[in-house]
Amino acid sequence: RQSLDRDVAEYQADVKPFVRPSDPVLEMSAHKYGPAIVSYAVHRIGTRDGNGECWTLADSALKFAKCQPAIGANFGAQVSLSQVMPGDILQFRSCKFATPMQTQMVGFPDHTAVVHSRLGPERFQVLEQNPGPVRYGEYDFSTQVEGTFIAFRALPPDGMSLDDLAKPACQAKPPPASHASVSAAHDMQAPQSASPHQPPPPPPPPPPLPVAPSRP
Repeated sequence: RQSLDRDVAEYQADVKPFVRPSDPVLEMSAHKYGPAIVSYAVHRIGTRDGNGECWTLADSALKFAKCQPAIGANFGAQVSLSQVMPGDILQFRSCKFATPMQTQMVGFPDHTAVVHSRLGPERFQVLEQNPGPVRYGEYDFSTQVEGTFIAFRALPPDGMSLDDLAKPACQAKPPPASHASVSAAHDMQAPQSASPHQPPPPPPPPPPLPVAPSRP
């Protein structure tokens, strides 16, 4: 389901696409903005960021990192899967991942996720929300059988010099999630299948043993 605001934003993305810089600038951008983007998403685990839409988490993370904000479903410069680094944004459309053990459907019509880490040549751990609050996820593109995706790299603000881009980013801590977003995330959270990165909760304690009646 897409809101009117989302449709307008996607129209703007078509009108004003980002200009792709050189590969060295893209790599510098990943080192400068990637850690802050990941840090923001990690600090939102277990809560609902903004309105709870998958797009909102990525947009908020870009704004926190002080790079160019998203324009609709355009989060920066497109990069290849082999170039993807932590803090990049993945945009899925009608994707299906299939293995002999399971089938995973993502992005109907679309889905957005923040790359946390690379687990293999085409396998990534991500941070995402909707359905449910912000959580870890995992996608192996070697098992993709349907749909399309785009990987984006955050870009520096217009006019930033290479010297400024090369400077270490400010290590500011993301602001805490509001109580409302925590409560809303608890209310909307759906049961999730266990993953190796999110161990299931411990089982409840056993019931107390019956106490034998005392003799008079």
